[in-house]
Amino acid sequence: MPITSMICHPPRNAVINLRDREKTIPVKGYSFSGGGRGVARVELSIDGGNTWVPAKLWPIKDPSQPIYGWTFWSANLSVPDTQNEMEIICKAVDTSYNHQPESAGPIWNFRGLLNNSWHRINIKIER
Repeated sequence: MPITSMICHPPRNAVINLRDREKTIPVKGYSFSGGGRGVARVELSIDGGNTWVPAKLWPIKDPSQPIYGWTFWSANLSVPDTQNEMEIICKAVDTSYNHQPESAGPIWNFRGLLNNSWHRINIKIER
């Protein structure tokens, strides 16, 4: 299995209500890589992939040992005051430095199998 990651919270098309002092939203998900390779890092972006924020991974595992399971991650993303809608993107890299492609173009196949391109969700912000 190729390296993959997914955003689980907030859900796709969620409406996030930020209070006056809140400037961040929590984002959570999971990542997985086959062949016993661990997840080295997960990064998130809210500007189309121009800048990336690292996520915190757990559980922390010994990278010298094979890993056969999900790695969960979380991050707090800063929301600009002027933004009412945003696309959140996540991508992951495994311990062999395999990474997710930006789009499905290079890995496209008729049945859509093993599409591990960057995961994207859209959310709305209310203040």
